[in-house]
Amino acid sequence: MRGLERRLDCRYRFAQPLQYTFERQGAARLGSGQTVELGASGVLFHADSPPPEGARVELQMMWPFLVQGVCSVVLVIQGTVVRSDARGTALRLHHYLFQTAESRAYDCAIGSGAVCNLIG
Repeated sequence: MRGLERRLDCRYRFAQPLQYTFERQGAARLGSGQTVELGASGVLFHADSPPPEGARVELQMMWPFLVQGVCSVVLVIQGTVVRSDARGTALRLHHYLFQTAESRAYDCAIGSGAVCNLIG
């Protein structure tokens, strides 16, 4: 069975800087890192100070594409750390959300004549 891929979801190599937060001993901890792989059920990332196994984490990263060529987007992911070792920190995804990155996004879209619509 060694070497056999048992995961059902496809994973994609995806290198993007990120920031994350988690709680430890009642205090919020902040960190930064970079994604390694992204899939429908989780994220593998390298962290400057990896959160411990079992920690509930929120990741934020700039999405590398603009919506309709105008609006910057942030991908926010919430999940639980299932593994952290030399290969990286694996986060099981519980919830994700795309949101516009700037409060100016609406003004920018109006000024360019474009409409910034995250839903089709």
